[in-house]
Amino acid sequence: MRQWRNGLFACLLAAAALAAGCGDDNSTDTSGGGGGGGGGGGNAPASVKDAVKQCLEQAKSINDKDARKTAEEACDAAKSGQTDKVKNAVKKQCLDAVNQIPDSAKDQKEAAKSRCEAIK
Repeated sequence: MRQWRNGLFACLLAAAALAAGCGDDNSTDTSGGGGGGGGGGGNAPASVKDAVKQCLEQAKSINDKDARKTAEEACDAAKSGQTDKVKNAVKKQCLDAVNQIPDSAKDQKEAAKSRCEAIK
C-alpha cells in the first residue's frame, strides 16, 4: 500500500513540475512586490528556477528509487520545457503504482487508472 502511495506522490510531484515549467520565466515583474506577506499561504516559488529547485528537494524525499528518478526527471524537464519523454515516464510510473492498489479497492483503482491515462 505504501509503495503505490509513493508512486502516486511521484506522479503528482512530476505533474506539478510539468505545470511549473509552463509559461515564460523570462518575463519581467514590474509589480514592485516582494514585500512582507500575510500569513499561512505556503511557500509558492517565485520563478520556474525556484520551482524546479523546490521540486528537486521534494523528489529527494521519495523512497522508491524509480519513482524518485521519474520525479527528478520531471523537475528537470520543467526547467527545459522538454516534457514529452517525462510525461511518458510519469504515465508509466502512475500505472505501475495503480497496479499495486489491491483489487478490493476497485473503485479507487479505476479512478486512479483513469487519472493516469489522462496524462498526455
